[in-house]
Amino acid sequence: MLRDSHKCDGSQVNTCRPKVIFVASWYPNEDHPLNGIFIQRHARAILPWCDVGVVYVHQSLGRTWSEREVLVTEEDGIKTVRVYLSRSPFGKIPLNLVFERTVNSPLLHAVRGIGHMVRELGGVDLIHLNVVPHLGLAAALAARYLAVPLVTSEHSSHYHNAPPEGLQRRIGRWVLESSRVVLPVSRALARDLGAIAPGARFRIVPNIVDTSFFVPPRGSRAVPVKRMIHVSLLRDSDKNVSGLLAATRQLKERRKDFELHIVGDGPDRSRLEDLSRALDLSDVTVFHGRVDSPGLRDLLQQSHVFVLNSRYETFSIVGAEALACGVPVVSTRCGGPEDYLDGSNGILIDVGDTDGLVAAMDRMLDSWDRYDGEALHASIAEKYSAESVGQQLVSVYDEVIGLSPGD
Repeated sequence: MLRDSHKCDGSQVNTCRPKVIFVASWYPNEDHPLNGIFIQRHARAILPWCDVGVVYVHQSLGRTWSEREVLVTEEDGIKTVRVYLSRSPFGKIPLNLVFERTVNSPLLHAVRGIGHMVRELGGVDLIHLNVVPHLGLAAALAARYLAVPLVTSEHSSHYHNAPPEGLQRRIGRWVLESSRVVLPVSRALARDLGAIAPGARFRIVPNIVDTSFFVPPRGSRAVPVKRMIHVSLLRDSDKNVSGLLAATRQLKERRKDFELHIVGDGPDRSRLEDLSRALDLSDVTVFHGRVDSPGLRDLLQQSHVFVLNSRYETFSIVGAEALACGVPVVSTRCGGPEDYLDGSNGILIDVGDTDGLVAAMDRMLDSWDRYDGEALHASIAEKYSAESVGQQLVSVYDEVIGLSPGD
């Protein structure tokens, strides 16, 4: 996989493992253990071919001035520097601003973290930025100073929902166009990024689905009451769960042989539970709250249809996880799902089309067993397994490390 021409010591030419530093604006941390877990999966996926370090700066929710800390660990073979910043000790806004831009500056601490990681790895061949805000400028400046290529992966939906303006837009464009290649996780996100940085070079490298963990169930799922399942953070402005409940109310008027299982927690959960009761859906709707990965897999394996009614998604990894479990998907054309959904594994409808959603759910409840669960799994494993995505990333590294700074 790796180029034979990679220079390990500046003169001798032979095969070796590139040293890659991930600069991650999102990453699992003490406050949010699942934050940016898809970035962590990318880092793990390249370990068979690369030496990997991760630098992450986090504004702590609870640490005081004396508790600011730099933690250096090794996790599953990945050297990791986490910088936990403290809360400002000042009560007045002007002093807070000065503190946040100097002593507590994420830019400053990210640059220091990158320097530390270079020493930990014994050098660096490439910096891989993950998510431009808030550490993109630090990664781009470090890549220039160290004279190594910059590759940028982007996952954020903000480019669609709330694109940056003013100085942040100019910084974002400079970082993206300074990258040898930008790796959005879907075609929809590539279009959004292209509006910010038309001079950037794009290649789609998707999120990873753990296809050794998310697998079809053993045995039959044929039961009198069929299960539809929805999984999200229950932020209604994005996920439109209220629209899903409204469609379920209409579906209930047609048939009684189903349940809707809603998994996840978020700011609108209480309001959505109230809406479910108001729509007289308590007998067919179950709110599970947040579940761990084994719990999610069990619920997916017990389901017959996965339903996504989002207004926008950069990828929707849980939709791909449902397919890996052999569950066909009903989804809006909201961006990311169009990259892996078509008539062979589900039904796509327009955003906001309640009648179309009702019809798609009704049809899928009658036809879910016509989909071959093993074939659904295989289609996801082929493109989105850790091995497949890891090879895609390493192919990009091979290409850009082989370019001289002037190319």
